Amino acid sequence: MGKMGMVAAIAVLLLASVAFAGAVAAKKAYQPKPDITVVKVWLEQNPNSKELANTVAVVKNVGTATSLENAFARVGFYRGGVYLGDEHIPALAPGESTVVYVPHSKSFLCPPTPAPFKLTAEVSGVVDETNTANNIMSVLASCNGL
Repeated sequence: MGKMGMVAAIAVLLLASVAFAGAVAAKKAYQPKPDITVVKVWLEQNPNSKELANTVAVVKNVGTATSLENAFARVGFYRGGVYLGDEHIPALAPGESTVVYVPHSKSFLCPPTPAPFKLTAEVSGVVDETNTANNIMSVLASCNGL
């Protein structure tokens, strides 16, 4: 093989190794992750009192990987900016959801007119998610109709 043939062969090998390294880097860059979000919120009457309400939420994993069981993965509940508490989120497979309740000890007087409620999925920040911008849901809710 002449000098030119050797140079061409080295150039092909270099191009192939650069292309391979780029493919490996691209594959490493994409890693499936969970994405925990609040998809629905409502009030429920406390079973111990007609004047008290509890906040209930549906939390869903809209990501591409299962969220791991983690004692610190929690959904936080707020009413008008006041922290009501948080509850554990179990491991969720992609597309799976669960219902989360504020503990009855955190019940509050039923608002007769719509009041602001905010729920923050994964309030503790321990789950490595694909998107944290969709973790908060704010709603106006009342006890009318309970």
